[in-house]
Amino acid sequence: MKSEVRVAANSAVVSALREALGDKIVPVRVAKKDGFAFDTGVKDENGKPVYAVIEATVKNTEDTKTSKAFDLEEAVQARVDADNAPKKETKTKTPDPEAEAKRAAHKERERITEEWCLANLSGEGMNASEIKAAIPELAEVTVMQVGTYMKNIVERNTSIQRNVVKGKPTYCLA
Repeated sequence: MKSEVRVAANSAVVSALREALGDKIVPVRVAKKDGFAFDTGVKDENGKPVYAVIEATVKNTEDTKTSKAFDLEEAVQARVDADNAPKKETKTKTPDPEAEAKRAAHKERERITEEWCLANLSGEGMNASEIKAAIPELAEVTVMQVGTYMKNIVERNTSIQRNVVKGKPTYCLA
């Protein structure tokens, strides 16, 4: 297919989209591909508009080295077949008692850490290493894991805040 034909087909796509969607459509580039975004009129839970992106591809009319010529009837039939195909069964995950026990232990240590922090943190704050050293139940975990506990705690508990002092996160009562 000559490039002039491809350009004309792309122009037809743009015209049809503009006719159907008017000023709602905006040319965009996403993941190194050109496309068109439009506001769906739906808002997410934060009130932000949700956009859909349409990528138009002009298909070849003749076979090339890398692909077959586009056949509309074949493509429609493939869609019908896909819609009518039996759904694949989702595999149910078999519970792993060891992994469950590890998760439960981490949750318990995080709970203990939160209680300790609410009772013992001051305005000065402590970093994850200091918190780990102060709580005997944290002896088996790494400082990094204590940092993860603290991140989770700060996200759900507004009484504890995170500050960065000399490049290190510190935690104190809000």
